[in-house]
Amino acid sequence: MRPDDELAVVAFWSTAVVLQPLSAGTRPDVVVDRLFDLRGGGTTDLDLALRTAGQQLARARTAARDVLLLSDGMPTDSADPRPAAAALARSGARLHVLGLSAEPESVENCTALAAAGGGRAAALHRPSQAPAAVRALLD
Repeated sequence: MRPDDELAVVAFWSTAVVLQPLSAGTRPDVVVDRLFDLRGGGTTDLDLALRTAGQQLARARTAARDVLLLSDGMPTDSADPRPAAAALARSGARLHVLGLSAEPESVENCTALAAAGGGRAAALHRPSQAPAAVRALLD
């Protein structure tokens, strides 16, 4: 990440929390520490997560806008998230999805979200795959 790159981080479950508001000069190590403090569980509102990401993107200064969603793609407490994904694409962003499950329905959902958002999907089965998967999606 370059010092002038803008970054925002949204954590989500049945709610969405902006862990890092959109800004330049964000230290990735601080964001990673915040992510590791989170505990998973409960329901998943993917629609709300994508709409919250869109609100952060509305403040971006750059034309190149990428959203990286880390999810199993299963909206357990959500309206259909594909319209929110399409809204990201209409705003000039690309939604890329790192899928956390090899279950067929999960893979299908992740692929459909990425397609609706004008991006790509990739599987992430082990944490060690994350750097290469993110590079592949964002290239």
